[in-house]
Amino acid sequence: MKLRRFDKDERGTITIEFVIWFPFLFAWFVGTVVFFDAYKTRSHAAKVTYTIGDIISRSEYLNTGDVDNLYLLESRMLPKIRSGLGLRISSVRARTSPGGGIEYTVLWSVTRGPDMTPLTDVNIPVDIIPTMAPLETVVVTETFTPYVPMADWVGLQTQYWRTAIVNSPRFYPAVTYTP
Repeated sequence: MKLRRFDKDERGTITIEFVIWFPFLFAWFVGTVVFFDAYKTRSHAAKVTYTIGDIISRSEYLNTGDVDNLYLLESRMLPKIRSGLGLRISSVRARTSPGGGIEYTVLWSVTRGPDMTPLTDVNIPVDIIPTMAPLETVVVTETFTPYVPMADWVGLQTQYWRTAIVNSPRFYPAVTYTP
């Protein structure tokens, strides 16, 4: 008799279901927010790279002050990121190799940010450079953006994103860097 009354009693079931489901729903919610924030930050970093590359492609000359201003622009366009931003701007020229193919050389490379190294002939990102005619130049603009997720237990760890864009100079044969 008491067992049948206990079997029909439904008081407390909502509380028990809440206790069972809440951790899953909370993890799903936090995970969604973290992944959206990562996507948004990555998208903003790409837009910053495209903007800086476009500004450079319209220039004939760059100097140290211009590069400092572009680095400042990067930090202002990514206000959530307080430190660790990097910027590397390089001019690359294609030339005919002795074997008849095309090889690339770095005309100049300038960096801003912690632990940034200039581009050299050895580490040219050939995979992103389009097919070029001999003596044609392009400007490779790379930004380096650190990302620290709000909660690293959802599957995203601290990352350092590199975004690169290659632009041909628009109005001049090459962009010249004068320190």
